[in-house]
Amino acid sequence: MDISFSFDQNGKKALVTIKGEISSENAEEWKKTMLSESENRNDWDWVLDLKELNYISSAGLRVLLELKKKISGKILLTQVQKPLVDIFVITGFDHFFEIEPEISHCSIEGCECIGRGANGAVYRLDSDRIIKVFYEGVSLESVKKEQKIGHEVFLTGLPTVISYGLEMTEEGQYGIILEMLGHNTLSETIEKEPEHFEKWMERYAELYKNIHETRPEGEHLPRAKDLYRGYFEESADWYTAEEMEKLYALLESIPERDTLIHGDYHPNNIMVSNDELILIDLGDFSIGHPIFDFLATAATQANLVELDPQFAETHTRMKAENIKKAWKALVDRSFADRTEEEREKLDRQIRLWSKLKVACAPAVAKGIPDEIMQMSVDDVKYNLIPHVDELIGSVDW
Repeated sequence: MDISFSFDQNGKKALVTIKGEISSENAEEWKKTMLSESENRNDWDWVLDLKELNYISSAGLRVLLELKKKISGKILLTQVQKPLVDIFVITGFDHFFEIEPEISHCSIEGCECIGRGANGAVYRLDSDRIIKVFYEGVSLESVKKEQKIGHEVFLTGLPTVISYGLEMTEEGQYGIILEMLGHNTLSETIEKEPEHFEKWMERYAELYKNIHETRPEGEHLPRAKDLYRGYFEESADWYTAEEMEKLYALLESIPERDTLIHGDYHPNNIMVSNDELILIDLGDFSIGHPIFDFLATAATQANLVELDPQFAETHTRMKAENIKKAWKALVDRSFADRTEEEREKLDRQIRLWSKLKVACAPAVAKGIPDEIMQMSVDDVKYNLIPHVDELIGSVDW
């Protein structure tokens, strides 16, 4: 057995790398070393990297239990080889420790790309699985966070895909393996079945409504306002201090609500499986007022198609004409109890609100062309910020 330590004093985090085998012969030695190193760090979080640990005996497992009693911080077992994962599950250790299996590798060479988003692209691996591959520079921590959000959303009962785990492509990019429940996205289905457009729009709007009527059980999902505050902070270099003050004021004026928000709802983020709609991109889910969803959907449909029709078609994989029709259908069905005149007013209002998401482009759309980025920022400066005062207090639904 070979063991090494790395300590982050400020973050109060310890990284322990263990290689070889923990047997009955060396378990006591490992125990003394760990207890000694944790003596004045028992309130820290401990990460045990087990990528090169090939075997652990029952004596080694008992040492882990003793460490659990001594250390009040979190203990994470990461990069665990599959045979050891099986041992931890069989013995019930997965109830006491957070366990992350070793990340295996896969190839996406020759795989069809079925969609691209702000932080990654989705490929078909085979008839049963798809993979969301994150762009270069997206951290493993961010990928794990998205996977965890996906698990939380699945447990709400909404129709979503199951995550099978993390993979790494041969190019060194992280990915999340997801079940493949259908062969076409809703975008592809709409384009292939224009005669059934109304049917799909009815289901599209119904799923949107179900999301906004769902309240999560736990408190693991982020708040939409917190996400936007972070986006604003990352985007601040593109705006003056006065402009940022206006954007923050508009954000804070949004009423509080404890419903689910998808965050990037459009037909290319939905699969069709046996006539049912299944959500496949869950990384932007949060909690807040439904206006956050409406403004985000408008940003990628109603407004983007006016700003740059070709880019909108690439993003949603629908013709510009169908993007516009889908947006109108969503508004009409979501506010079916309103008059046509009231819906038209809400449409205009939401389109204006959507520029709040456009304002976050420097943070959430780092891969878009420079000219689109500048157009987005200019759109906010000239078409949103001058109207902030009239928008504050306008969300009364």
